[in-house]
Amino acid sequence: MNAKSRLLPLWILLAGAWPAALSWTWGKGILLLWGFLWVLIGVEPSPLTHSLRTLLLFLIGSASVWSVAVNLIPKMSHAVFYLMVLFLWGYAARLWKYRQPVSSYEFPWPAKSTAAVFVLIVIFGFMLVHLVLAGMTHSRFQEESWSSMLWAALAFLLCYPTEASSHGNITVQRSLRWMLPLLIFQVTILHSVQYMRIAHRLETSPAPGQLAEKAIRQGYAGLARRAVLRETARIYADQGWADAVRYQRSQWPAVDKEKLAEAFRRDPALGRNLFLFTLSFGCRLQLMEGEEAVDMALLPGEESVYVLTSRGRLLRLGTSGLTVAWQAPQPPVALAVSPVRRIKAVLTQARQVHVLEPDHRALLVDLPASQTWVDIAMNGAGTRMWVMSEHGHIDAYRYSADRREWLPEGPLHPPLWREPDMAKAFVPAGKENTFYLLDAFGGIHWRGARGLAEGNPCRQRLLEWYNPQRDTPVDIAFWEESTTLMMLERTGDVHFYALPDTRQDDLASFDTAPEPLPPNPPPVQSVIYLDLETGISYRKTQSLRLAPAPSAGTLLILQSDGTVQAIALPGRTYVTFTRLKLLRVEAPG
Repeated sequence: MNAKSRLLPLWILLAGAWPAALSWTWGKGILLLWGFLWVLIGVEPSPLTHSLRTLLLFLIGSASVWSVAVNLIPKMSHAVFYLMVLFLWGYAARLWKYRQPVSSYEFPWPAKSTAAVFVLIVIFGFMLVHLVLAGMTHSRFQEESWSSMLWAALAFLLCYPTEASSHGNITVQRSLRWMLPLLIFQVTILHSVQYMRIAHRLETSPAPGQLAEKAIRQGYAGLARRAVLRETARIYADQGWADAVRYQRSQWPAVDKEKLAEAFRRDPALGRNLFLFTLSFGCRLQLMEGEEAVDMALLPGEESVYVLTSRGRLLRLGTSGLTVAWQAPQPPVALAVSPVRRIKAVLTQARQVHVLEPDHRALLVDLPASQTWVDIAMNGAGTRMWVMSEHGHIDAYRYSADRREWLPEGPLHPPLWREPDMAKAFVPAGKENTFYLLDAFGGIHWRGARGLAEGNPCRQRLLEWYNPQRDTPVDIAFWEESTTLMMLERTGDVHFYALPDTRQDDLASFDTAPEPLPPNPPPVQSVIYLDLETGISYRKTQSLRLAPAPSAGTLLILQSDGTVQAIALPGRTYVTFTRLKLLRVEAPG
């Protein structure tokens, strides 16, 4: 074999060693072997260096091909797998048909045709045995049983040396003849036994999380995902959904999150729990043609995420799948919920509010026709409701338990602007009839019994992101408590405001907030998309609403195409998926 002619294409495979070196010790060994080969290429040719080059090219070439497959190529579909199988068998048959006798004194390795057939028989024979055992034990046929071995066989055949030095002891030559096939056979048997042992323990173990760690160390990614999901189901049953979400995220550095999401949807115990799935990975609703998402709200007590669409459908992502919870008679504008009473309020373009009670009773509230209402909010107890107009005007309503209806309390705050479409969103500030209001240019305004002094540091903080040259702000919400406010832009950026506590009885101290205020955390950066045709990076400007879930460390962002994106907080790391089909959920018609 001409070492220099084979070295150039194999350098391309060096990319496979880098991701392997980051995860496994043997990956660092591959890099070391590449270094030795680099040195040997510059050494004066001799029978010894020629033999070493042949051996090193085979070892690092095979390992690099395998590393590329395992790290950079996603899980193959059945069609690609069968095509690869046919290619390998055809390649082996061609080698066997045109085989030539080789003297053991001239070639210490077995003939390539013999090695190819032997390796394929061992690998596919093991796969057949495993299929039989899987049927007997009623367990799934995991991809580790074929994909890694298939890539190993491909690497073996592509990088197998076609010639070697004729020098060396005859005993050593005969040992080398069968050393590699026997080694592959032994490794196959060892891994099959270890795999079956872990799989059997997983069915009965009370602590699947420990088995997940062991499966990860052994390289059984499929078993690790099964163990992580079993542990997730156990935590969900014993400790609740918030701890289950946090546990799954803690496993993502070791377990591929996209394949984990795919396994989640197939899991019989968790597959229909779209609430847990959405908080963990996000969700991509497949809406009707021409339909767009409008608003989103989270009801933790119900374990539900509600999405309101432009066609008036109130979609519920719950523990038993996706359902249509309600159909609005007019085009909707905004959605608000009460975590305590578990009621939903839908604001429509007909200047009406439909309040949906847990007993499926719907109360209708007529709003003044003199205003165009753009947002709605409720207190946690579900006894107060506020609506805001596009000019910043705020009206209040109170629920009467005796009359079982919503009674108007009259205007709370007059309009701030004459121009239309200036007010974008508002949120109760924790004190009775006080609010934070977001305008179209990113400014946040305090609307309460007392105003903020001109030099108040909180006033300066609220105007930090104000920019009359842009009109991308769309929503605001609190994170966990009333001292951390978040502002969302259409680009997906989320800005954080560290504010003093406004839930106090005496607001005088709020007007003289101490310096310095708590520092603002850095903003969450939006996802950058790449246009494959032009090569230009851009941001999708379709984010609409925020829905925080602090107990699970999760922030949900709704996009107009029906995508609910999950962000892990704290840490403010976007959870993105290159295979968006994994998140796809068909909405009922």
